[in-house]
Amino acid sequence: MVTDEFRGSDMLTSGYDGPAARLYDMVYSGRSRDWAPRIMAFHEANRARDAPRTVIDLCCGNGHLLRHFVAGGYTGVGVDLSADMLEMARKNLKDVDCERYDLIEADVSRVALPTGAAGLVVSTVDALNHLAGPEEFRDCVRTVAAALVTGGHFVFDLLTPVGFADGNQVGATVLEDHVVVSRGVFLPEQSRSHSRATGFLRRKDGLYERFDLNATRYAFTPEEVEGILREEGFSNVHRARIEDLETPLSDFGQDERAFFVARH
Repeated sequence: MVTDEFRGSDMLTSGYDGPAARLYDMVYSGRSRDWAPRIMAFHEANRARDAPRTVIDLCCGNGHLLRHFVAGGYTGVGVDLSADMLEMARKNLKDVDCERYDLIEADVSRVALPTGAAGLVVSTVDALNHLAGPEEFRDCVRTVAAALVTGGHFVFDLLTPVGFADGNQVGATVLEDHVVVSRGVFLPEQSRSHSRATGFLRRKDGLYERFDLNATRYAFTPEEVEGILREEGFSNVHRARIEDLETPLSDFGQDERAFFVARH
């Protein structure tokens, strides 16, 4: 049974701040680190000869993906709505040249980016599912299209129906340095999932600090995603798996997420 607390369509995403940001950096950074070399390899193999080696990371979080690119010779821009996540990114980027990257605190559907300055725009770990719906996604795509050079790539992932169905559960993680209790529900009639988590993260002084994280994700269909991309100037669009971004796929089976590769 779905209770009224999860039925509202105006539930706001909140909470990637303070201890929640520290926990994310400590526990949930593996995918960004693993995916960054694959995305870079794909882009380098398909990059237009005169495209700048500049990357924009939307919803960059703690900056691990951005760091891989900057350490590999790119200039970079990271955009995130959480000031605390951006502070984590600064710490994770402290050993690379600070003149080669910039961090911007902004909503990715409204951020002002330099026109025609980037060869690659990325957004990972289903971050764009946090956009409120198709219109906000379109606003984001327009921003990306304006920022990319002709021939530039937009690479991002979104949850599949399997991924949303997996969120219909109550879970708990209890470890020495952190505890997290979470609850989620997917509402197909709203094309949205809602989740709430409460946790405690151990501080350096041995005490535990509480955090609460509320998140709403919109379930985009692949067809509407590809339609918006093409309408906004991306002529070459395909779905893929992170293990092989070159190969278009139409059926993801039981995969929890799909990558989209769009060429401007």
